[in-house]
Amino acid sequence: SGRRQHVAGSNLGAGQYRAYSLSDPSAPQFVTGSSVSNSLGAGDPSYMHDAASLLVSDARAASCVNAVAQCEVLLDFNEEKLEIWDITDIADPQHLNAGRPEYPQRGYVHSGWWTEDRQFAFVHDELDEQSFGLNTTVRVFSLADLSNPSLVGQWTGPTNAIDHNGYVRGNRYYMSNYSRGLTVLDISDPANPQATGRFDSYPFSDSRGFVGAWGAYPFFPSGTVAVSDISEGL
Repeated sequence: SGRRQHVAGSNLGAGQYRAYSLSDPSAPQFVTGSSVSNSLGAGDPSYMHDAASLLVSDARAASCVNAVAQCEVLLDFNEEKLEIWDITDIADPQHLNAGRPEYPQRGYVHSGWWTEDRQFAFVHDELDEQSFGLNTTVRVFSLADLSNPSLVGQWTGPTNAIDHNGYVRGNRYYMSNYSRGLTVLDISDPANPQATGRFDSYPFSDSRGFVGAWGAYPFFPSGTVAVSDISEGL
């Protein structure tokens, strides 16, 4: 469908999703009709805090409105819930999940990422630890039915540190975990993640504060993992 850029949380349209064509990378062009409004009902925000896109080429593509052989799916983390969109036709986004994937003790639906087989998504809530006194909690949703993603598991950490962003490489999940630094999960069984490694970039505490690792990047060909720490740098 051509090169494109997906923008979340901009200063336009109350921060709702916008798509830009990169046919000319030096001059990205807004695609008319691409802006996804999250105003699907009373109280739903338009703001999209974060997003992740993936290609679905199995039988689930049939549930997409604009797909033929494969469907481009957008996971939309909009503070309140996870929404799923068919963005195969960049100018005609279609809402897929009639069932709203919610969960107990929801604070702020922040971000997430998908497994390489595109069957599961990990969801980060940035405020549940502070609001409900939880230890680090990462929730796992099945994407087997794009119209109704279901909660199938979670990982609970040993400390109060807040989970922020995560990315999959192979059977590992690399997660920025604020005061705990980088947390690495074994996701060989995606519904039952297990801690397998960490790098404490903020050794001063493991509290619920907004300090420490804010981002992680595991996609360098070398295997090097970058961690961005609010206090300590890169």
